[in-house]
Amino acid sequence: MKNRIWIWALVGAAIALGSCDSEVADTYDFDVVWTLGGSSDCRISFQGETIDIENIHIRMYKSKNDALAERNPTDDVVVPCEQKETTLRRLEGRKYWMLTQGIGTIDDQELPLCDDLSEVRISANNLHERVSLTQSEGEIDIIWGFASTLTCGFNKPNEVATIEIFSAESDEVPCTDGHYLISNIIANDYSVTLNAKNANGDVIGTVKTESPFLVLPGQRYDARLIFE
Repeated sequence: MKNRIWIWALVGAAIALGSCDSEVADTYDFDVVWTLGGSSDCRISFQGETIDIENIHIRMYKSKNDALAERNPTDDVVVPCEQKETTLRRLEGRKYWMLTQGIGTIDDQELPLCDDLSEVRISANNLHERVSLTQSEGEIDIIWGFASTLTCGFNKPNEVATIEIFSAESDEVPCTDGHYLISNIIANDYSVTLNAKNANGDVIGTVKTESPFLVLPGQRYDARLIFE
């Protein structure tokens, strides 16, 4: 009886040990080295000014969609740019999307002024990645409304069927969309002109920004225009 109990104890211990081992994934230390546009200096040029990149922000994601949305990072580290490299500890051996951002200050705002998104596969044979950060792109969200007799519609001459857009890109979209997002543009000065067109294609209203506006790297500018 005692022998039988001892045997079952050994079997249970072996099963428990095997279960623990099966849950332990291989992990690795992963080195990341960065440059800014191929330069080792922690500075970029924007609008004719030299701006210091103070920190490097590195995040690892398990999917590209998460990386683009900047959600659910598995690892998240911030280190001084002058450090030139860092080591991410105990990462699982698998494919990641690595978002690397250079953080600087413009008008007292800390912004991701340069970035790189890379697909990396961490394994015993791949424990090093070198990234070159380039200036972050910006976005313009064009939003329209009406303070006149104009309204969105298709049936009457003063109803707006479509909005014709002229800015960093040109397009024509349904009035009922309410806004139009322009993505992946170079940070720079821009303006917006909108034409309101009825169902016959006639322009029945025009509005434009009063002056050019600055789209900052890594930022979205909301351009709100009202047809008077």
